[in-house]
Amino acid sequence: MRKDKTIRNAVYSLAIAASLAGCGNVNRSQVGAVLGGVDGTYICASVMGYNEYVTAACAVGGAFIGANLLYNSDHDSHLAIFVDHLNTAPNTPAYSNWFNPHTANKGIIKTSRSYVIKDVKCTDYETYRDITTRWPLIGSNRQQNIEFGTACQMPDGRWIEKPEHLNYVEQE
Repeated sequence: MRKDKTIRNAVYSLAIAASLAGCGNVNRSQVGAVLGGVDGTYICASVMGYNEYVTAACAVGGAFIGANLLYNSDHDSHLAIFVDHLNTAPNTPAYSNWFNPHTANKGIIKTSRSYVIKDVKCTDYETYRDITTRWPLIGSNRQQNIEFGTACQMPDGRWIEKPEHLNYVEQE
């Protein structure tokens, strides 16, 4: 009975840590490590019983697997190239392409025009991405989409979708 309570408490603690992970300056890899550690601990404890050495090894292994699954996905690469393109693109139409030879995933970012509204730089864009995410033992998930929109750069340097109050100003 004591072993079950210890395992349950460990799982609850790690689950709470994972839920709080979004509160700080944490990246997806760290969240994946926490969730992988929780899963590894739970699976080993429920399948093999409680042995602190085996459970610890499973937690570490699960953390490595979880961190690897969420680290530097091609979705993150697409977003990073998109933001970089917005920061460096001229006011004329421009393209950025990317391709990952390890996964065969690819994307295109196109900006068509940039303009200023109320001291805020806005850029019209079109993005295409074709990303297949492969999950061990589960299979793969293909996401292929085209997005159109307008991104505006805030005074602190962040890019966001065009706020509604700027739509009203542009139509005046």
